[in-house]
This record gives sequence, structure tokens and C-alpha cells, in this order.
Amino acid sequence: MDKRYCKKSKIFAKRLKELNIGDFENIETTPFIHGFTSIKLNSGFELDIMTFLKGFAQEKFDECYKIAPTAMIEEIPVKFLHITQLIEAKKILRKTEGFN
Repeated sequence: MDKRYCKKSKIFAKRLKELNIGDFENIETTPFIHGFTSIKLNSGFELDIMTFLKGFAQEKFDECYKIAPTAMIEEIPVKFLHITQLIEAKKILRKTEGFN
């Protein structure tokens, strides 16, 4: 993992702990994978956290991330990928895995 990712993960873990959302020991070295890494907030809202999207090249994910709107959730800025981008990634993934 690159240093920038580890630094951001460390800050993220610190903020989650400060806000009493949880103490996630391994968050600094855990890759955030769509469908496998999520955090349930006290409000009941579940965040699916990802740093890449299977089916998309990293450059495509980075492009989507750049234009994603940001919302503040419990004082943490959270980017949201648009549903059309998620659907596009799913279609690409289905094609590469041989599904129609």
C-alpha cells in the first residue's frame, strides 16, 4: 500500500475512534473492497468503503472519485460514487466474468 493511503487510513481510524464509532485496529493496512468493508453508523446508515472498484481500472476509479460529491457524516467528509458509475462497473465485471 502506498504511503498516502496509509496516512489517510490512519487519520480515518483516528476520527472514527474520536467520534465513538469504533476502534478499528487493522484499518491502516486493510484494503477497502466494495462489498467487504463497511461501517454501520449509530444512525443505522451503512457506509460501504472502497478505494478501488472491481471491474474498473484504477484510473477510472480515480476519475469517478474526483467528481464524486462529498457529504459530511459525523464530521467526516465522505465521497459518494454515483449509482450510474457503480452500475457501469458491475456491467464491466459481469462481462469479464462471463455473465450476460
